Amino acid sequence: MLIFNRRALTLASMVRHPFADASIGLPDCEGGVMAQTGTMTAPRTVALCLAAVGNAVIFLDESGTISEANTLTLVAASGDTINGAQTLVLNAPYASAILISDGVSKWTRLQ
Repeated sequence: MLIFNRRALTLASMVRHPFADASIGLPDCEGGVMAQTGTMTAPRTVALCLAAVGNAVIFLDESGTISEANTLTLVAASGDTINGAQTLVLNAPYASAILISDGVSKWTRLQ
């Protein structure tokens, strides 16, 4: 369990994606881990759920194949932001990001 802003955040699920574009939905947005497990051969995109229904999401590159050429781009839902921007790009081997929702329209990256 993570504690953020005096609020308990639990990690409820683990989703492994081999190397495809994806969308994050419930229950994964309520405390899930998304691991990129396959060999990245092209840039990929992951669409986040609305921050209003989200809690905490962890993204990680288990395979170590994310790179400058083969990035993983996290895209906020329409009207939402990730640290003030529409997207967050992971572009290094074994990259990770912990995103916490404010419950309204913002995702904040802790790492």
